[in-house]
Amino acid sequence: MTTIGKKSLAALLAALVCFGAPYAPESRAAIGELSIAAERAMAREMHVAVRSGLSVVEDPVVRNYAEGIVKRLADKAGFTLFPFEVCVVRSTMMNAFAAPGGFMVLFTGLFQVLDSESQLAGVLAHEMAHVTLRHVSDEMHNATLAMIAGLLAALAGVAAGAAAG
Repeated sequence: MTTIGKKSLAALLAALVCFGAPYAPESRAAIGELSIAAERAMAREMHVAVRSGLSVVEDPVVRNYAEGIVKRLADKAGFTLFPFEVCVVRSTMMNAFAAPGGFMVLFTGLFQVLDSESQLAGVLAHEMAHVTLRHVSDEMHNATLAMIAGLLAALAGVAAGAAAG
């Protein structure tokens, strides 16, 4: 086998290992998946960032209302991997988002457009599903795999160019 052939084969095998990793759960943690502890730490960091950078609603009636819906949903779902925490932020944005580790942000703009508690519960359930399914962790894992694949492709290109030169 020529030198370029060995390098190409090595790059191909490395790429196959990297892209095969999503189907081998035991290998995910070694290639960019966040641990439960890391997700919880990110939730704490996000909580501090939101509280320091945004206008958080401190009214206990609003806070207890949102937290009550989340608690009822969590109790029904039986999910215990992360404690859910919702932070209500004063903003005209009609949005909500979930961070890793159970932290969610709900913008007051949603209260102005939703017609019922059930609709708000649907939005919060959607965000809770992101947490439960660990979507942020999966996205970070996939981004890491893409970066590794890109580096391998670049190395293979350099190796092919060097062999051709």
